[in-house]
Amino acid sequence: MEMNDINYSDSRKMMNMLTNKMPNINGENQTNLGSKAINPWLLENLVYEEFHLRSMIVFFENKIHHVPTTYLLIFNTFKKIIRLVKKWTNKGVAKITEQDLINQSVIDMISRELTNESEELYFNQYLKMIAPFLDIKVIYVEPTKEEFNHPLVQFCVKELRLKGTKQESIYANLIQQARGLFRWLTQNVEKFKHRNINNIIVNEIESEHVNDYRSFLLRQVTEGEISEHSAKKWIESIRTFFSILYQKKRISNDIANDITKITVEDYKYRTIPKDSEIKVLLDVIYIYSDEPEKEILAFSLMLYMGFRGIEVAKLKWDDINLGTKTVIINESKRNSSILPIPNLIYNQLLKIKDVESGYVFSENPANFKRKLYRNYKIYALIAGWDYEGGLHLLRHTFITNVTKYSSLPLIKDLARHKSGHMPSRYIHLERQYVKDELAKLDLIEGDLK
Repeated sequence: MEMNDINYSDSRKMMNMLTNKMPNINGENQTNLGSKAINPWLLENLVYEEFHLRSMIVFFENKIHHVPTTYLLIFNTFKKIIRLVKKWTNKGVAKITEQDLINQSVIDMISRELTNESEELYFNQYLKMIAPFLDIKVIYVEPTKEEFNHPLVQFCVKELRLKGTKQESIYANLIQQARGLFRWLTQNVEKFKHRNINNIIVNEIESEHVNDYRSFLLRQVTEGEISEHSAKKWIESIRTFFSILYQKKRISNDIANDITKITVEDYKYRTIPKDSEIKVLLDVIYIYSDEPEKEILAFSLMLYMGFRGIEVAKLKWDDINLGTKTVIINESKRNSSILPIPNLIYNQLLKIKDVESGYVFSENPANFKRKLYRNYKIYALIAGWDYEGGLHLLRHTFITNVTKYSSLPLIKDLARHKSGHMPSRYIHLERQYVKDELAKLDLIEGDLK
């Protein structure tokens, strides 16, 4: 196993500097209420604000015993349905009535928009409450999963497997994209309509067809259905698919080079939480968590040491040396890094250490990571955060903060990036962002003179 060397002295100073900016991080001035206080907060701040029908509010008051993640799921389901009904009826939210909601055409429309059985379950419970004697209900129809085993896609899979590409990577970077293209062709191009996606003759696909599919993906980006990076990745994967087939003489025309690429910035600057906002988030965790010290530690590892979510979940006591204040992060089977532990994290570890070995947080790391993500979404909501992304935003925040004060080698060490490319992008974009903000101030001052 390869162990990455880093400058411990400079790294420790940097981490301590970042954590020293956050006084009272462990919630000394807060009262822990636990997760039982989350639903009352959601009821008061979301339900009462969002919904106007008295029956709907009563429904949520009766559901307050659910776990917070389920309660939030129910809220988001009803918020989505009200938005759909508003659009369908062309009424303002405050004017929507129970009669609108039990209208059969509205019921049919809602059924088409349901995405899972939970949405079906909870809205049907509400319908039963407001119309107990009517036989009305929404119906969720699970999409049919068409088996995708096109022979030329399977051929590419074998070629990539021979080169050592992992099966999960092939699925994420070739199979999904080929299936998406083929399905689109059967729905939008006359010569492929009504064909099974497994029987498409790939030699009949022209670059013009793929470029039309590219335009479809860009429309999806505009409508907010997918990201620019996803669209770029899909077109690159499709180009790779056709390139392999041509090189191996499985198709007669080399159309890969005629497929127009989608150009996107490698990295786009995103606003990160301010120190004051991070303090609010950590206070929220202390107030509403059932295990405040453990969860504050978990989030601190991401915010102040750059841990990824799965690295937090998989952290073991055997990886931690409290004597030397260092921790081993196992990034993969072949690659590990040793990082210094800043004083704040060290003190948090001492507080929760009750065993000598095993996982720090949970014996089921995958479940813990999912729980951490779900809880983060609730904590961020209560804290008033309006930032895109999930747990990775916290690591992103750490790297961006380090970028403000460090040289490229130290950023590379602390971010644990194999090359200097991504850290250098952080530096460039962070500094460009500062320049842009200063330029805005100059313009404002000029207007005020």
